[in-house]
Amino acid sequence: MPPMSKARYEELMRQSERHFARRQFREAGGIAEQIIAQKATYAPALAMMARIGFALRQFDQAAPFAQRAVTAERRDPFYHVLYGQTLLEQGHTRKAIAAFEKALRLRPGYEEATAGLAEGLERNGKGARAREILAPAIRAGSASPRMALAYARSARAAGDHEAVTSTVNAQLDRTDLPDDARRSLLLVLGRSLDDQGRHDDAFEAFRAANGTAPPAYDHAAEVERFAEIRTAFARSATAGLPRAAAGGETAVFVVGMPRSGSTLIEQIIHAHPQGAGAGEPRHLSQITMRLGPAIGSARSYPACVSDLTPAHVKGVAEEYLRRLRTADARATRIVDKALENFLFLGLVALLLPEAKVIHARRAPMDLCFSCYMHDLRHPWAFDLGTLGRYHRLYADLMQFWHTEIDLPILDVDYESLVADQAGESRRIIDFVGLPWDDACLRYFEAKRQVATISYDQVRKPIYQNAAGRFRRYEGHLGALREALGE
Repeated sequence: MPPMSKARYEELMRQSERHFARRQFREAGGIAEQIIAQKATYAPALAMMARIGFALRQFDQAAPFAQRAVTAERRDPFYHVLYGQTLLEQGHTRKAIAAFEKALRLRPGYEEATAGLAEGLERNGKGARAREILAPAIRAGSASPRMALAYARSARAAGDHEAVTSTVNAQLDRTDLPDDARRSLLLVLGRSLDDQGRHDDAFEAFRAANGTAPPAYDHAAEVERFAEIRTAFARSATAGLPRAAAGGETAVFVVGMPRSGSTLIEQIIHAHPQGAGAGEPRHLSQITMRLGPAIGSARSYPACVSDLTPAHVKGVAEEYLRRLRTADARATRIVDKALENFLFLGLVALLLPEAKVIHARRAPMDLCFSCYMHDLRHPWAFDLGTLGRYHRLYADLMQFWHTEIDLPILDVDYESLVADQAGESRRIIDFVGLPWDDACLRYFEAKRQVATISYDQVRKPIYQNAAGRFRRYEGHLGALREALGE
C-alpha cells in the first residue's frame, strides 16, 4: 500500500470521529487501525483507539494506545490527560496524577487536567488538596462539569453538603450540560441528601439521574444469553469435553454483582503477604469474545466450547494465567475481581480446575438499590424493575454453577462479613489455601490503589450503616420488590 499523505490521514480521522460520535466503535477503530498500519506513531489514531477502549471500559486495552500517543506527541497535553484518565480507571492513581501534572505544565489551567488531578488526589486520600485546586474555578462559576463533579464528590466525602448542593445546582442550571455529566452530578447530590437523612429528596435525585438518557436494555436478549450459557455448560453437555487435569491454583475469582462487597473481599486477600489483587481485568471476557475464531469454530461463545480440543484448553488456560500474572510476579494467589466473570465459570471449570471462586452476595433489595444510587453505567442499572429482573437472572445462574460444575465456590454474604469481619476473613483465607495472617484484618492499611467506586471504603475499617439502607426508601421501591419476586 502506498504511503498516505497528511491530508489523507486527516480526512480518515474525520471519518473516524464521525463514527465515534455515533458510538460506531468498530468502524471508528477500523479506520484508526488502517492509519496506524501506515504510520504507527500517528497520535490522533492512537488516541482514537484509546478513546474507544475507554468508552467500552476496556481500560487495559486503552492505556497502551494512550501511552503510545504520549510518546508520539510529548508536547500535546491532550494525550497526557487521556493517558492519565486510563491510568485512573485502572487504579494507578499516582501515575495518573503525574500524567495530569505534566499536562498542566504544558498548558496551565487546562480544565480536563485540573479535574483529573483533583480526582486522582481525592482517590489517593488527599481530598483537601483536591478541593483547594478546584476552589478558584468553583467560586468564579467557571468550573467545567468534570471539575464540578470532582469538587462535589470531594465535598461530600468531607461532609460539606452545602457545597455539594450549590456546586451541583450551578451545573444543572447550564443549558449545555451533557447528559452523562447531569446524571453523575445528580447521583452525587442524591448520595449527599441520603447522608443527611433527606430520603425522599434523595430518591428524587436518583430517579432524575437514572431517567437522564438511559441506554437501551433488551431483557429478552439477556434471558436468551443466560439460557445459552446454561445449555452449553450443563453437566450432560460438558461430560465429553476436554478439560485440564490440573492448574490454575493461583487464580481466585471474586464474582457477583456490583455493590456486593467484592472489593472488600479482594482487599482482604490482597492484604495477605502471599496475596495480590488484580482489580477488574477483562481477560476472560476478551478471551470468550474471540474464542470461536481462535479455535477454528464456526460458532461463537458459548456454543463453540463443544469444539474445544485438549490443545485449545491448554493454550487458552496458559494465555489467561499469563495475563493474570502481570498483576503480580510473585503472589501465591491473585484475585481477578471482574464481577462479570460469573458468566464464564463454566469455561473456568474446563480451563483452571484448581481455581477458587468466591461469590460475593448481598441482600437483593439492598444490592439493587445500591446499584441504582451509584454511577455504574450498566444498561440494566437505570431502572428498578430492570435491576430486579437482571438480579434474578444472575442469582439463577449462580445456583446453576453450584450444581453443574465442580469448581469450589464459597458464598460470602456482605451482611455476615460486616457483622463478623474476623470470622469471615479467616473463612476466606482458609478457602483460598493460604495460612492465616493478621494483616488481613487490617486490609485498609494495605498499600494499594483501588479503581472501583468503592475506592474510599477500602481505606477505612468496615462500617455497618449500608446494611438495610433500602428500608429508608421502602415507599419508593415497589417496582423493585415486585421484579425480585419478594
